[in-house]
Amino acid sequence: VSSDGSPVIHNGDNIDVEFLTERGSLDLMKSSGPEGIAKLVEGETPYRAERHSFSCDADGGYIILSFNDLTTTIDFDDEIDSVTSKLSLLVGNPVLIVNPDDTITTICSSGGKVVFVDFPLVLGDVEPVSVSFNALENGFMTIFGNGEEHQGAVDGISPIMGYFSLSHDGATTTPISVEATSEELKMTLENLPSIGSVGVTKEMFGIRQGKDGENLVSGTTSLFSIWSITFADAGEDGCQPGSWDRCPANIGDVPPLVIDTFLLDYKIGATQQQASPSIEVFEVKKGSAGNMLNDAESQSEIEFSLSHNLMQGVGIDLHEVHSLSCSYSLDALESLDATGSFELEILNKRIVVDAQASLHELKVLLINALGLTHPLYSSGSTHGTVCHFNPSNPVTA
Repeated sequence: VSSDGSPVIHNGDNIDVEFLTERGSLDLMKSSGPEGIAKLVEGETPYRAERHSFSCDADGGYIILSFNDLTTTIDFDDEIDSVTSKLSLLVGNPVLIVNPDDTITTICSSGGKVVFVDFPLVLGDVEPVSVSFNALENGFMTIFGNGEEHQGAVDGISPIMGYFSLSHDGATTTPISVEATSEELKMTLENLPSIGSVGVTKEMFGIRQGKDGENLVSGTTSLFSIWSITFADAGEDGCQPGSWDRCPANIGDVPPLVIDTFLLDYKIGATQQQASPSIEVFEVKKGSAGNMLNDAESQSEIEFSLSHNLMQGVGIDLHEVHSLSCSYSLDALESLDATGSFELEILNKRIVVDAQASLHELKVLLINALGLTHPLYSSGSTHGTVCHFNPSNPVTA
């Protein structure tokens, strides 16, 4: 908060309020007086966790909450940790309860005070949790979950939100969430009459970073999905000569699935720097139908040939190369404090590196942590330590 007047606010002073932790565009504050409030700079962010506002005041009983056709029962005297667990199971992802008042120990002992429920792992705007049955005694629970910012609720933002659909052989799936699990995608595809059985696996990549580059969902890759679809269910066997009826409905080279991204959503922002999200299909391995013969009686001989093709731009024994860039914070530079450390995560290993470690010590840490039997090489560094402390040139590459 800053003012163009004296430290004591007087009539006529212009006051600027900058929101340092609330990300993205926010509704204007409201005033009970005649003051004029205007938005000078619109906030912008690629990611913001959804937040719902809960308040409860009751002497006994319970309440049933619902989310996506699932329900959970909250007792009036459930402790905050218990409510966190129940809501996490209800949503299917961990939630966090932010308790601004330490005197609130149970969910309905707050006397109507507010606690906030954050959804750090769910992408974008989240469906509100609703009350499906109220059996509270002498009280009620109020929930705001549709972005009512003056009640403390905000809608989530993500670089990719919404739904997409897939088409095959003229048939189209129902809308598929960008967060769909492998099982959900498998069931949706197998509902198409032209698909048959498929096997689906899912991987995640990309992290949600804060303004200082920190991973907002610590220890996880949680942003973008990769679904791998195999047009045959590995759990089904028997596809062999004499029982071709047990083979996948789509065998051989299958035409690519067609994607409709009309229902994808994102916040373009005031400066329009956020790229439009997309979903793409890549054929990783071409299927083969084989020779489709039941026996070899009518075949005098079978010929086959093998050929080896090198992919353009892909070398053999090509070494992995990572680039590290280290910089000190402004506070560290101003206080001439060169101490500190950082953590590397690679191949499910966590390695703590001292900022003043030598390049040789960094190589030893990596080799020992990863159990490598081959040497590591470093090049291109302009200094002998991982992080070079120089206020005039604070970045070490």
